[in-house]
Amino acid sequence: NLQINKNQNFILDIDLDFCLNWENRNITDKKKVTLLINKFQEFAPHAKCITIATSPYFLNQEVAIYIIENLLQ
Repeated sequence: NLQINKNQNFILDIDLDFCLNWENRNITDKKKVTLLINKFQEFAPHAKCITIATSPYFLNQEVAIYIIENLLQ
C-alpha cells in the first residue's frame, strides 16, 4: 500500500533484510523480493537519493548482491 508524492523530495532507503523469510532466515521470501523490485522500480526514478543496506548476519551477501543486481536492471 506504499504511495509516493512525486512532487516531494525523498530518500529511498532500501533494507534488503526485508526479503528474508523470518521463519527460516536461510531463504528469501520470493513474494517480498518481487514486491521490493516492483516498488523500487516505481519509486527510484523520483528519489533524490537511494540507500541500500543489508546485514551479513541476517542475509547471505551473495543473495544480497543478486537482489541488488535485479533492482538495478
